[in-house]
Amino acid sequence: VPLFCNKLAKYIQQAKSGQKIPDQILGLLIGAIQTCINKLDADVLQFANGIMHVLIPVFEIPNATTQEESFMAIGALANAIEQKFLSYMNAFAPHLIRALTNHEESQVFIVATGALGDVCRALEGGQLPSAFCDLIVKLLLENLNNKNLDRNCKAPILSVFGDIALSVEGRFQKYIQFVMDTLH
Repeated sequence: VPLFCNKLAKYIQQAKSGQKIPDQILGLLIGAIQTCINKLDADVLQFANGIMHVLIPVFEIPNATTQEESFMAIGALANAIEQKFLSYMNAFAPHLIRALTNHEESQVFIVATGALGDVCRALEGGQLPSAFCDLIVKLLLENLNNKNLDRNCKAPILSVFGDIALSVEGRFQKYIQFVMDTLH
């Protein structure tokens, strides 16, 4: 894991300084990190800080494929470390929110919605921060009502409402009427 993280960090720095880095290399390195996360499962916790430290800057690179890969790897990390992922929410949330408002990149939107579901499942038991949850539910409802949003983006939104409800438990009550009205 440290080897892949160090290589990815080096390539991200080069990309930020204007050097042309093949997208495939970045995607493969992120994919390798995700495979390590899946294989190590909870044992990946010792590498979690380093992984998040290298994956968050990927969102600053204007490349949909690498951003998708990063969302999938972060979703896998959330699944692996569960409740401990809460400490990464402040760093991750702005990038997730930006992806959920970027309707032009529908595939990034779909993968980000999947990562949101992973985070919600990881933080079950009411640990999802209320302010974050309020904003996310508002964004999702707006997206469902957006006539210009690609139809393929709407199905994952419907699915993630269940993940949010399971995560926040009784706090979902304040959203239920809005969600049901939108679904109706």
